[in-house]
Amino acid sequence: MSPLKVIVIGGGFAGMVCARVLREHHDVTILERVPHPHMHGSGVNLGPTAIRILTSLGFSRERAKSTVIERFRRFDRLGGVFQDDDMHPIAEKVGAPWYTQLWVDGWNELMRLATAPSDELGISGKQPTFIWGAKVVDADIEKGEVLVADGRKFQGDLIIGADGVNSAIRRLVVDQEHLARAWPTGTSAFRLTIMASEVNAAIGKTRIMDPDRPPSVDLYLAGDGSRRGIIMYPCRQYEVLNINCIAPDSMVRWPAEASPNMPADLKNLTEIFSDFGFTCKSLLGAAKSARLYQLRDEDPLPTYTRGCALLVGDAAHAMTPHQGQASSQSIEDAEALRLFCKDDMDVSSIQDILRTIDSVRRPRASHIQRHSRAGIRSSEHMGLLRHMLYNWQYPGIEEVAYASSFQRVLT
Repeated sequence: MSPLKVIVIGGGFAGMVCARVLREHHDVTILERVPHPHMHGSGVNLGPTAIRILTSLGFSRERAKSTVIERFRRFDRLGGVFQDDDMHPIAEKVGAPWYTQLWVDGWNELMRLATAPSDELGISGKQPTFIWGAKVVDADIEKGEVLVADGRKFQGDLIIGADGVNSAIRRLVVDQEHLARAWPTGTSAFRLTIMASEVNAAIGKTRIMDPDRPPSVDLYLAGDGSRRGIIMYPCRQYEVLNINCIAPDSMVRWPAEASPNMPADLKNLTEIFSDFGFTCKSLLGAAKSARLYQLRDEDPLPTYTRGCALLVGDAAHAMTPHQGQASSQSIEDAEALRLFCKDDMDVSSIQDILRTIDSVRRPRASHIQRHSRAGIRSSEHMGLLRHMLYNWQYPGIEEVAYASSFQRVLT
């Protein structure tokens, strides 16, 4: 196999895992638009399919400070429990657990896997090049040329568009304007974290932050058709409580000069959820800061590939958090790049491999996009487990592409 020159555009979860998958066999350059690490403070959950893939790549739960979720609990807005599911049987069925962690902790571990010297990781291959402050402004995806804002040009055999919901590469792959960008969904998310000591001060000892109790994901639903919900889970082994609050845009006070991601108005947050119970109101009242994100998604794309480019992650299938699958799907996308690591692969194989990846990844991710979008309208709009078995049972690119016994995964 002759190594390919691969340009990965984007240094988030998707880009980091793509680089890790490819680095043992190819020369990888990662272009990240921001000039320094942007450390999100919010949490992220990774489903069993993602955990199986990451474990095979050397992911360390200890380094990522991940929490293994053992229960999923659902409440009405006042705190009445109407669902309490044990995750152990499900983990056994799908072959891996469900992890939560802070985004920054997960990213740090993926950054290590993507960019650490090969001998430190115990693998072969050339250490990838990571370039900060390389904002891509144009590309020729037929010739494999990428231009960044400062005038530098990069040449590659393969371009991976892992550049997120506002992807610069998507518009080159999909030339339909309404598909080239993600659009507001009519809902927004307040994201915040609270330290364990602050939780105790606000509500005293509580089950969700009790290290002697099974770690859980707790979901509170308004149940009044307003599409409001609060989901929370522990991170860093109960050091931090992560909270996401979803509300319709009609209830959110956006300033005149609003951006899709900005500091939140905490008074507005507490007003929106003022009819929730003691636990939720007390925790939101204890928040010192929060970020406000306008939730966006896109219609399923007609293709993820064109020329020598492949879209992955949010660049390919931006989706709302209502199935908790955005990060997991980006990792599944990255795993598909294993097809480029076979001994008989060469430059002449690129187009066939890209078509195979598209034929597997696009139907599956599009299906999950539709599930997530439907969740916005549902009275149980944050039902993470509604399509759990579909979301969490994906055997990998080779099994789906080449083994007919797994074709049911696509439907």
